[in-house]
Amino acid sequence: MREQRVHERIYFTSETEVVGTFHPVNAPENAFFARILNMSLGGLFASIRLDRDLKLKTNDLLVLNEIHSNSIINQTTNILLEVRWTHDQGMFDYLGCGCQFIEITDDGLQQIRKLLEWGGLMAGI
Repeated sequence: MREQRVHERIYFTSETEVVGTFHPVNAPENAFFARILNMSLGGLFASIRLDRDLKLKTNDLLVLNEIHSNSIINQTTNILLEVRWTHDQGMFDYLGCGCQFIEITDDGLQQIRKLLEWGGLMAGI
């Protein structure tokens, strides 16, 4: 089965490590960090360490507060995400989490575009 995506996806490597700060929409005090493995203008895929009381499932709403990388920092403006799917292999300490951007301001979209352009340049695209 072939994936049908609207937006081109950029993959981040260990050299272009990108980390996001997130929190559940109804619990800003439960902020957490996750490594962003790939991203498009439509959403992102993150690897989240399985610890604490963080339990994510399909349809959960998250807020993306900031995106950091080893060479640039993007301050985002509370981008609302919906968890579309999760993947827990059981033997690892990380949860894969595919999220779709639900609400994003023009400024937030511009920041994501810049990050994707930078990621594409770093990957030689």
